[in-house]
Amino acid sequence: MNNLEKVEASTRLMKRLGIGIAVFAVGMFGLFLFIGAAVLYALVTNTLEGSASAAIHAGNLELHVLYACIFFIGLLGAASILVSIGFSMYKGSSPFTVGHARGIAILGCLFLCNALISLFNSGRIEFSFFGGSIFFFPHSLYFEFSSGDMAFDFGSVLAAMFLFVLALVWWYGTIIQEQTQDLV
Repeated sequence: MNNLEKVEASTRLMKRLGIGIAVFAVGMFGLFLFIGAAVLYALVTNTLEGSASAAIHAGNLELHVLYACIFFIGLLGAASILVSIGFSMYKGSSPFTVGHARGIAILGCLFLCNALISLFNSGRIEFSFFGGSIFFFPHSLYFEFSSGDMAFDFGSVLAAMFLFVLALVWWYGTIIQEQTQDLV
C-alpha cells in the first residue's frame, strides 16, 4: 500500500468514525433536551411527586438549582461539541479547531464548577414524574426507570465518550502527522 492509498484509507476510516460519533451525539443531545423539557413541564404543571423540600437533601434550593443548571448546560454543551467534532471528521476536515478547543475548555470549567459545588453540598435533587425519576448528584446524572430496577448514568457515558473522542482525535492527528512526514 503506497502513501496515497494510506491517506485515502485513513480518510475513509475517519469519515466512518465521524458519522458514528455525530449520530450518537445527536441522539444524546435529543435525549438531554427531552429530559430537560420533561422536568420543566413537570415543574410548570406541578406534577412532580412530593414537595420540593422533600426532594432536596442536605442543602438549600438555590445551590442545587444552580448545580442542576450548570450540569445540564454542560451535558448539552458536551453533546453539541461531539456533534461538531463528528461532522468535522465526516466532512474530511480536521477536528483540530480553535472552536472545538474553546468548547472543550468551557466544558472543563463547567465540570470544575460541578466538582466545586459538590465540595460544599453533597446532597441531591430528585424529580419523579412519568413513572421515572431523575437524580442530580454532585458528580453525575442518573435516570432511574419506573420501579428502580434499572438506572442509567448519563454523566459517566458522556465523560467516557469525550475520552474516546479525544483519543480518536489524537490518533487522527498522529496518522496525519506520520503521513505528512512520509510524503515530504
